[in-house]
Amino acid sequence: MRNEGIIERVIQLTVANILFWVTLIGIGGIWKIVMFLLTGMIVVFVFRGFCPLYFFWGKISQNAEKKLTLNQIIFLWAYAFLLLVLGSRVF
Repeated sequence: MRNEGIIERVIQLTVANILFWVTLIGIGGIWKIVMFLLTGMIVVFVFRGFCPLYFFWGKISQNAEKKLTLNQIIFLWAYAFLLLVLGSRVF
């Protein structure tokens, strides 16, 4: 079941990238593992198109039922890669 559109996915991917780099640079110990797991879960939910918080709140995006086109899928992967590359240059 999908409950988020492309805009929500891009926002979540950006948040996941920020969490990844902040965790990589600034956090240590057990919290580093917890934050990496949280970041990984966000990325999995982005590419599945499902947000558990939306499920509990009963929110369904207007564009959620539409399947992603190949161009949108390529955009998501390219955006994720670009964020990782640019993030590594900033930090």
